[in-house]
Amino acid sequence: MVSITQPQVHVWTRKEYHRMAELGFFEGRRVELVEGQVIDIAAMKSPHAAAIDLVDAALQSVFGSGYYIRQQKPMVVSDISKPRPWSGLVER
Repeated sequence: MVSITQPQVHVWTRKEYHRMAELGFFEGRRVELVEGQVIDIAAMKSPHAAAIDLVDAALQSVFGSGYYIRQQKPMVVSDISKPRPWSGLVER
């Protein structure tokens, strides 16, 4: 009888992800690392950009000068995640 081995999924680390980027694996592509998987992300279009600006203005008015609104920047979440773009509120 033939034994069938199930395929193993490789969970990429941030270090491996950065090394692949340095080697040009993602040249011309927009990707992010999410839970160890390299995911292609869509390019931002005008409605998305306008929504980001509107949300930024609304959050600034609600939270005031004591907070910094972080728009569309990479963020380290864990050793196997570095999603981008990301918007979030960071207390100063």
